[in-house]
Amino acid sequence: VITVENFMAAYKGASTIRFYHSPDQLKRVELKNAVFKPTPTHTAHTSIIANCESIRTNNIESVGTTGSAIHIRYSYDVIANDTRPLKAAAVGSGQGYGIQLFGVSKFTVNSVKGSGMRHVYDQDSAYFGIIRDISDDDDKSAPVGLAHNGFTGYILCENIQVTTSQYPVVLSEQGYGGTVPALKQ
Repeated sequence: VITVENFMAAYKGASTIRFYHSPDQLKRVELKNAVFKPTPTHTAHTSIIANCESIRTNNIESVGTTGSAIHIRYSYDVIANDTRPLKAAAVGSGQGYGIQLFGVSKFTVNSVKGSGMRHVYDQDSAYFGIIRDISDDDDKSAPVGLAHNGFTGYILCENIQVTTSQYPVVLSEQGYGGTVPALKQ
């Protein structure tokens, strides 16, 4: 049964609704009480969860990652609590992210305390979410990225505390670039 409700914007021929099916889809996935410390030669995400339903992460620390500390894609019903991405090994384009959601619907992200990250929280094509209690005491770019290369909608952000001289929360021009002002709003 597939039900699509409410308005979601698309631009540049991109679809806002994608349906993925895996005959081996995992449900009730948990990642908890973990510390990731990749070697200096590791150049990918420290954890990836894809095509799952009912994902729970709790008490995750990542030190020195090049990619994302937690990367979740094409999934539904995500709750991420108490994540500490610290001192990214690299903070260039596509590097040094804390929690990164891509193609995720229905999510809550609570208590992300970063230090020295490019984006302590980043999302792309993620809808119907709550992002609360985000901090980075040494952020290297905009700490919270909404719609990194795509779109977003129905997002509530609460209690974002950062030190950046840039924007603490950004809606990237990469996804919305070229759209009319009404769509960006």
